[in-house]
Amino acid sequence: DYPDAENFIYPLFHSSNAGGGGNRAFFKDSRVDGLIDAAGRVVDRAEADAMYARVDSLVYDQAPWIYLYFPKTFYAVSGGLSGYKLPSLYLGNDFTTVSKKRN
Repeated sequence: DYPDAENFIYPLFHSSNAGGGGNRAFFKDSRVDGLIDAAGRVVDRAEADAMYARVDSLVYDQAPWIYLYFPKTFYAVSGGLSGYKLPSLYLGNDFTTVSKKRN
């Protein structure tokens, strides 16, 4: 995985991936396909993010899945520790630099 919307949107919602390719809902929308394809060619990160946000809205409005819940992630932190950084990837915790602060 890598932290980019394309990593999830293309496999899950592009019609070329219907079935075992990831699009198990067999979702098909030519506008969504066109936006996904166009966003993949855009160099400007903000512009691509805006296009993927539009894709997200179009998919959500058509509800190819039933959304049961939206999970929240919580992190516990302590003033007694140093070196911990929030992960940029899901489950990407790195505790090798964490240590107890000395008094």
